[in-house]
Amino acid sequence: MSLSPAPFPFHHRLRVRWVEVDAQQVVFNGHYLTYFDIAVTEYWRSIGLPYPITTADTGGEMYTVKSTVEYHSPARYDDEVTIEARPTLLSPVRVRFDYRLTRATDGVLLAKGHTVHAAVN
Repeated sequence: MSLSPAPFPFHHRLRVRWVEVDAQQVVFNGHYLTYFDIAVTEYWRSIGLPYPITTADTGGEMYTVKSTVEYHSPARYDDEVTIEARPTLLSPVRVRFDYRLTRATDGVLLAKGHTVHAAVN
């Protein structure tokens, strides 16, 4: 079932750590996927389905089968960022999440993207 575009119902804030930046103090590109993963993990927890406990109870697993990131502006060391997440596709075997990452102090869009997860047993 595709869900209509709606406001992002979930927000998670974090501070960029030294380990996540390069020599120019800009967040290394791969860490944006980590930020998306943090958001989806916290989203599931917020609705009462904490991973991995929930999938272990069903005998299945969720695997990420697709990830995309569009970079708009750099996040830098010590920035506070807000990661927004929303499910946009729900089916018995797949779920898609859309993400938006903004700088918390000024709302500047830093990145957006999505992940697709497949259920297997």
